[in-house]
Amino acid sequence: MPICLMAETRMDSVGSRILSGERCILHKVTKGETLFALTRKYNVSVDAIKKANPVKADRINIGDTLLIPTGDVGYPTPKSTNAISKPAVSSSSQDTQPAVKTAVPKENLPVLPSERNTKAIEQPKPQSSITPPDYLPAHAQVSNHQDYRGQPVLAVVMSGKVRVLTDDRVQQQPMYAYHNGLPEGTMIKVINPDNQKFVIVKSIKPSASQTLNPDIAFYISPVAARYLDAQANADKMEFRFTLSER
Repeated sequence: MPICLMAETRMDSVGSRILSGERCILHKVTKGETLFALTRKYNVSVDAIKKANPVKADRINIGDTLLIPTGDVGYPTPKSTNAISKPAVSSSSQDTQPAVKTAVPKENLPVLPSERNTKAIEQPKPQSSITPPDYLPAHAQVSNHQDYRGQPVLAVVMSGKVRVLTDDRVQQQPMYAYHNGLPEGTMIKVINPDNQKFVIVKSIKPSASQTLNPDIAFYISPVAARYLDAQANADKMEFRFTLSER
């Protein structure tokens, strides 16, 4: 799943679209822009842009509209149905008087075969739900939903502490975050409630030699901490993510 770091939708974007359950920004290429420039503008990797677009090389053309992954889970908007147009009435039919229909008593109507053996209407099966895992704190707010494929997902909103952790993996991918129990690959929205800045990080498992403090919700990179201004507010961050059946 693509990873990105963002504070808000860019003003030079031309819209958004859902791609494989993920919200993407639509960006129209202007003169002088390159793939590398777009990665700096939207804080997303070149590989993520190539994966979301049929780009075969590092060169893009003016006027191209590219999908820029955001990492946010999105849900497709149902298309509005067009109004059913009434059939045109010809001038000849307007002059004709409507035919008078004679009502037939219900007891004289023929009984259809399907009406003789009417089966009981089957009750819809209850939707399956996900039980909150034990590693979530007691104060976490959870609710069961369905994703765009109809699969059950557990939406989680919680708060807690973050700490900065620097190692080789985080240096190579600054949008990684460590957590003791969260499934690897889970996308987490980390929000600073004081300034409403947020980053999208990806959960990875710590190595066997690493020991994490269970009182710390997430360990994030120095890049993410600087963007959030988390140095002075590292003890009350908000986290939002969804869990699915695995």
